[in-house]
Amino acid sequence: MATPSTSDNIMDYSFENDIQKKFFKIPQFRLCLQEYLFKRLSFQTEISLYSSQKKSWHDTEQTMYRIQLVGKYESKPDTKEVLHNTTKTFLQNIHSEVYNHNTKGLKWFISYTMSKEKMKFLHELVNKKINDIITIFELDRDKLHMHYFPKRTSNITDTEPLMNFIENEILQEIIPLPLPHERSLQLDNELKKITSQEMKNDEILITRNGISRHANQKDIVLFGYDRKVIEIKKQILTVIEKYILITYKLNSIGQFQINTLDEAHWSALEDIETKHKDCGVDIRLTLNEFSAPRHLKDEIESSIEKLLSQPATTIEFNSIPLLTDIAEKEEQHVRAIAQRCCCNVKTELLCNYQSYPLPKALISNKQISKSMLEQSELFCSSPDVYKKISIADGSIELRTGDIALQNVDTIIISTTFNGLREGVIDRLGEIDYEKTHFDVDGTMYTETKGGKLNCKRVLFTNWVPNSLINNDNALRLSIKTFISKSFEYTIQGNDTLSIAFAVPDSCNNENILADEMIHEAKRQLKTRKLPLKIAFVCLPEQKTLNEQFSNIFQTKKDVGIYVDWLNTIIKVTLIGYTIEDAQKCEKTINSYLSRCISSVKINQSNDIFQSWDQHAINSFYKYCKDRCILPIIAETKNEIELMGPPTSILEIKKKLLILSELMAEKLRATTTMGRPSSSMSHSTARSENITNIRMGRLYNVVVSYSRNDMRKCQRLINRLTEEGFSIGTHSKVADEQHDLCSEMDKSDCIILCISGNYYDNPSCIAEAKYAFQTDKKVFLVKIQNNPILGWNSDLFDGKLFFNSFGSDLYFDLEYGRLLIELVR
Repeated sequence: MATPSTSDNIMDYSFENDIQKKFFKIPQFRLCLQEYLFKRLSFQTEISLYSSQKKSWHDTEQTMYRIQLVGKYESKPDTKEVLHNTTKTFLQNIHSEVYNHNTKGLKWFISYTMSKEKMKFLHELVNKKINDIITIFELDRDKLHMHYFPKRTSNITDTEPLMNFIENEILQEIIPLPLPHERSLQLDNELKKITSQEMKNDEILITRNGISRHANQKDIVLFGYDRKVIEIKKQILTVIEKYILITYKLNSIGQFQINTLDEAHWSALEDIETKHKDCGVDIRLTLNEFSAPRHLKDEIESSIEKLLSQPATTIEFNSIPLLTDIAEKEEQHVRAIAQRCCCNVKTELLCNYQSYPLPKALISNKQISKSMLEQSELFCSSPDVYKKISIADGSIELRTGDIALQNVDTIIISTTFNGLREGVIDRLGEIDYEKTHFDVDGTMYTETKGGKLNCKRVLFTNWVPNSLINNDNALRLSIKTFISKSFEYTIQGNDTLSIAFAVPDSCNNENILADEMIHEAKRQLKTRKLPLKIAFVCLPEQKTLNEQFSNIFQTKKDVGIYVDWLNTIIKVTLIGYTIEDAQKCEKTINSYLSRCISSVKINQSNDIFQSWDQHAINSFYKYCKDRCILPIIAETKNEIELMGPPTSILEIKKKLLILSELMAEKLRATTTMGRPSSSMSHSTARSENITNIRMGRLYNVVVSYSRNDMRKCQRLINRLTEEGFSIGTHSKVADEQHDLCSEMDKSDCIILCISGNYYDNPSCIAEAKYAFQTDKKVFLVKIQNNPILGWNSDLFDGKLFFNSFGSDLYFDLEYGRLLIELVR
């Protein structure tokens, strides 16, 4: 309808429905209207979009098209009305057609698949193919509305071509894609190539969702002009036919030939798969089949037959014994060497525990540094370090660790309150065998197989140490009965050579528990004359109980400390095309592995550890163990062999020489009365300070350093203090008068901590000059890695320098060198 306007030559036309509004948006439709008005009224017009303004808050903004008369025309009172009526007559030429999925010939119409993208494409396709009709499509639930307008309104328009095109020349094809395991990268790439090429084609719409092996969409949908849809469908089906993966059976190959391929030619088979990776070739020997596109079938079968025609040589050999950490790393290098030598290889790690006794110290030393004591205790608490007593044909061991990891025939677990029993049951896995023994006193023993554990059998018992009565004899009898019954039920099959007892945690009198368990086990071994290895295993947190057992072990004769060393052999199976290839590869592998481990023997005129205490020996063995070095002491005790990585052997040699000299110096210092021991000097200083404060404190060592370097010097000061030295340094109280030079007169030796800050400090310079004027030993320790520059360098001529910077390993070696000089 027409809307009044302020100008006589303007008419604002509002729409009767949304369809008219949509047609007006089409430029061709507006052009047709302009031509129609000119023919009917001889008016030239311009048509533009116009939005009316709101007059009040309750009015809505109205969108309309403005028709403006332009050029020369005769103005009459009814001009606008005539213009409006003529426009309305023009719009009556818009017609509609409704389709649904049951419409004959409209097979492509499925309401739920008509996306906005597809509706837009349909509109553009029809308007392109049918030139004399303008169309608009709308989707209303399950119906498709087609509104069309003939461009030539003067004549009767033939709509048959439009209806024929809609019903017969639009086509939709849904092409199912192969299943994910039937699709290869090449297939996906070819499909994407086709769809990408047709992206700009205005005759077809391709739904690309899911053209990926991992997508949920399993179809390609083609929609558009029927001839183009048929053409693209043919291309896609041709690609699928060519590249789809088909499974072929290797029926002509027997099991022996399959084993030969698997063992001798697996690398060559991998090369075939790699060559045709994009085509998805997959050879599955265990299933006697392979997957490949149809055009590669003959090539793959020919390649496999060619491999079978080639003779193969197999060589098996074992590597030299290696530490497990080294073997696990070098196993990868062995495989790489075999590949370079054109050989297939299989490797297997064969592990074997071997026990080595620790040397027994000939002396005891009460002056043990804190750091050495800590290292010794850490070593002794390790799961692979244990104490052992030899009894008749058997032995008794004390170990720390996890009972479930013990490599024994039988483990025995009594009632505990720390969750150990429940934890072992969980780790057993599925229990498929169980046998229960009942004792007259109500004690129950349940036997199961070892399951997933390292042992063959597990014996659970409900025995609890009798801690509810105060009679020690009753407790001893209860423990004795438990051990003897455990022996009785364990050795019934005569196939048990080793037993591990989980030490219970519920006894108040742990001394009696330890004493009676060891005593009864010893009696059983002697009485039964069994070649049994008995182990009592304490958890790491049972430190007090472990000490009780350890103390009783120390009272026995022939007690020794042993370390389990896990040696590993790499079993190598080489498969070469010729015997020469395999032998050359074996030689190369052995040559390489021989360089991974070395052996050095060190000899002395006397016992290697003659002046060492047990804590020093323990800490040295831990030092070796941490660096994968096995120290083996000869029976003569004057020779030690170091086995392990060559670089670590050099480090261990330095450590051994430093500790040997240090232990010898300490021994000489404690056997002479030339000067008091470190601990004595500390106590003497304290007593003298108490009796006469005015006399000042007496120090073994005075350390001079710049206050700016206090943090860097603290590591050295702490180690000296742990060693037992009494240390004199700068006062920690800033306003306290403290003359370090006077302390130097009372000391045994002086350490100067040299750095750039030390050079720049006048007080430090004065202290250094004074130190060189005394008759004391002066040691220069670098705490910064820089050359000596500047003042009076002549003062340092002939002086021995030590370093206190760098890694803990480097510091440890340098500290050992300094310590030797300090104790001389």
